[in-house]
Amino acid sequence: MSSGITDASRKCDRSYACPTGTGATTCQTGCYLLDDAALLSVASALGQVPASDTYTFTNVGLGRLHGAVGAALVAEGVIQRNIRQDFQGKCPITPAYEAVSASAKNLVMTVAGGEDGATTRGQFPPFGNSFGCVQSVQSYKIVETAFERFAGAKGVAQFEYTSGCAGGTAFMARVQGTNTYTLVIENMFDISDDPFRFACDVQNRLTTQGATQSLNGTCAEVKHAGFEPSGTCPALHDPSMQCDVQNAAAGRAVPLWLLLVASLGLPLASPRMWAEAALGM
Repeated sequence: MSSGITDASRKCDRSYACPTGTGATTCQTGCYLLDDAALLSVASALGQVPASDTYTFTNVGLGRLHGAVGAALVAEGVIQRNIRQDFQGKCPITPAYEAVSASAKNLVMTVAGGEDGATTRGQFPPFGNSFGCVQSVQSYKIVETAFERFAGAKGVAQFEYTSGCAGGTAFMARVQGTNTYTLVIENMFDISDDPFRFACDVQNRLTTQGATQSLNGTCAEVKHAGFEPSGTCPALHDPSMQCDVQNAAAGRAVPLWLLLVASLGLPLASPRMWAEAALGM
């Protein structure tokens, strides 16, 4: 794929002087391999993290590193965004980026002593870090027909992108016979010392794959025919409640004095008096 690189100094991961007008002094060339879900399969940044930091290199979307590139492809229709509601989702108590340090320090260790019988109790049980919740799941899909139209006859899509604190010239082409795409970004700059760089961080977060908890519910977003509220309250009913204790056998009310006598354990004169009292005679 031709990306406009004219000399060896501008190969992948090389640094060089930025062209005038970019607002930055040092630029790089970034090379990536994407699948059709816009997830990074190959990126130099993914090989620089420790093995325990699974959050950093698992299911990494293009938007997490280059939100402006993802936004430009969405605007061109090359990448399609899909949002669905997951009513059986799992939300973490501790966010993944904070749990990384805990797993790296190996906090779940075998008890080595210090307490009577501690050495025979095995490992501490792992901390339960999730609970059931409703999530809004965002995913992306590269539309093949839209990419072919955007790439033209040469099969290489070229476009400029900028987000105020980052920018460059991107070249994208499909790897024939696979579901992957190569992405080369030339003159890539990132103004890290920009005091307003948080805007780029927000854009990266909004354009990457993932799931977030729906705190305000989703009933207002989903409308089903026949279940719309009528706007009126249902009619109230005032049933007549019977306070007497009913005798199931005879269908007659048992006198309260008889219940009092029975609860106190007081004897009656004869079994006949019991029968007459029960029948209300």
